[in-house]
Amino acid sequence: MTDHYRRRWVGLVFISVAVSLIIVDSTIVNVAVPSIVEDLGISSTEVQWVQEAYTLVFASLLLLFGSLADRFGRKRLMLVGVVVFAGSSVLAALAPTGELLILARLVQGVGGAMIRRPNAEAIAEDRGHEVAGWIGDRSLTRPAFEELSAAAYDVLVVQPYVLIQESASVT
Repeated sequence: MTDHYRRRWVGLVFISVAVSLIIVDSTIVNVAVPSIVEDLGISSTEVQWVQEAYTLVFASLLLLFGSLADRFGRKRLMLVGVVVFAGSSVLAALAPTGELLILARLVQGVGGAMIRRPNAEAIAEDRGHEVAGWIGDRSLTRPAFEELSAAAYDVLVVQPYVLIQESASVT
């Protein structure tokens, strides 16, 4: 296997994982809504903003980031998008209020749009439109991640939170 060929596959895997993070994010939030309401004590209006803020910003910035990717480079935009998305995900996980969680979800939408738009085009150019459609089609990847995201949320968020609450009540 040549180095060029190997690098192309590594790039495809990285792009696939980055796009999958975007898909998993929306699923995790939907699974986490009851815990979010309980933990943060937010209203149903705020819950709707938590769910929709990401999608609203994500969809509205797709064309802009496609244009910026053409000007500044797809790889650079995707790497910045991954950093923005990861940073805002940490902020969302640590948000003590509904308002901060909504703000973090808005920023996640920016990062998600930076990841998604340019890379669908890059895959289409490199691997053909059928692969780009497969990677970009949420209906194919979403069911695989619903169970995984629910289990991950339970292990990474709910169980540690319960342990912290239990240890705080003991002392």
